[in-house]
Amino acid sequence: MKNPPPLALLAACPALGVALAACSFTPAPPALGPTPTESSPSPALPSTALPSPTAQPSPTPTATEPPPQASPTPAPFPVEFPQPGTVVLDFVALACRALWANGAFDLPCPGDRNDLAEGYIAPADQVVAEGEIPVEAPVLIGLPGLGGEHGAGLFGTFPPLSIQPGDSFHAAVACQGGSACDVEFALEYIDAQGNYQHEMGWSWKHRYGGGAVPIQVDLSPLAGQTVQLVLVVRDQGTPEDDWVLWIYPYVARATP
Repeated sequence: MKNPPPLALLAACPALGVALAACSFTPAPPALGPTPTESSPSPALPSTALPSPTAQPSPTPTATEPPPQASPTPAPFPVEFPQPGTVVLDFVALACRALWANGAFDLPCPGDRNDLAEGYIAPADQVVAEGEIPVEAPVLIGLPGLGGEHGAGLFGTFPPLSIQPGDSFHAAVACQGGSACDVEFALEYIDAQGNYQHEMGWSWKHRYGGGAVPIQVDLSPLAGQTVQLVLVVRDQGTPEDDWVLWIYPYVARATP
């Protein structure tokens, strides 16, 4: 037969049970208030909705570049137009009735720009002269022959004209725009006996850069003669670039 437990141990058991019960007790969670009902999300604004005026800062002004200034267009070359009824020979109007040659071969008028070795001549009513100066007047565009077997120079012989006292030749001479010409312009003639005359000193050397140059010749020394006036261009440098302009060449007759 087992011995009974001591009285002190029995007395401690009830107290131990109470302590174990206290340790195993789990407190209930605190009571929560009623859960708020979730509201439906607001619809997103369409992409076209304007923002609030206060939502966007004022734009900062920026400096604006001034528009580029266009280069001024050069003024047309001032052409000396004759008084009505005074022109007795208009070299541009009669350009293709003249005989054009290069000292060796006759040339067509207007010329062929695909065949320039022997020279070129053609009338025009407007061109651009050296310095990009527009010319708004009748004009002859010429190129002398390249020399050698192709002939040299440019010669235009016009129909006969009876010269009267006071008759005068007028024109302006220039290089064509983009051409660095170096030439001698001249006015010569064939007299009634068929002799070629070229020692009157009616010649003008011209190089690119000088601008169009007006010229005038008093034809009174030939008064009483019937002559064929000849427009001449002679190369003084490189023929390939000797594109020249006779700007409105004409003979005017003095009015009574």
